[in-house]
Amino acid sequence: MPNRVTIREGQSIWDVALQEFGTIEPARAILALNGYVIGQDIPVGTLLDLPPVDGSDERVQLVKALGVEPATGDLSLSPSPTGAFSSGFSTGFA
Repeated sequence: MPNRVTIREGQSIWDVALQEFGTIEPARAILALNGYVIGQDIPVGTLLDLPPVDGSDERVQLVKALGVEPATGDLSLSPSPTGAFSSGFSTGFA
């Protein structure tokens, strides 16, 4: 039976890869194994099959020992402008 993980609220494929492997490197392999492509939304609650995990990898051991469960949310949103450019900025010439 393959290893599996369920997508939680706010998790991206990058979060899942980091949580399970200690690095984002396997993200594309996880997507391919489950029929997804980069940029495609994976609904909350989706059960993803994982490629084999090397339990002897120090990164895997560390994230498991620390209980790392990242959920970075939607990183595609741009932050609101702040400082001198937050309001009243005009590109016109007087």
